[in-house]
Amino acid sequence: MRLAGNASQLPFLMGAIGMADTTGRYMVLVPAAQSAGYAIGPVLVGLVIVEATYSQASLISLVFFVLCLVLLVPIIRRMERAQ
Repeated sequence: MRLAGNASQLPFLMGAIGMADTTGRYMVLVPAAQSAGYAIGPVLVGLVIVEATYSQASLISLVFFVLCLVLLVPIIRRMERAQ
């Protein structure tokens, strides 16, 4: 299921970053950030599960999701207004 989520979201995110980044400096960081998330995310969630519960791990995932929305939505709105 995770792969299907990435297959549908990553092209949109890369497109949004590509439209916002005219120099291409940040676009090259997308694969690095994705790889870092794949490496660090499971470790952090595993540590949370060992010390706490699965529901707290889900809560932390929700917090990171909301943080991503807070960072991405203003950029997308600014790009829509610019067009």
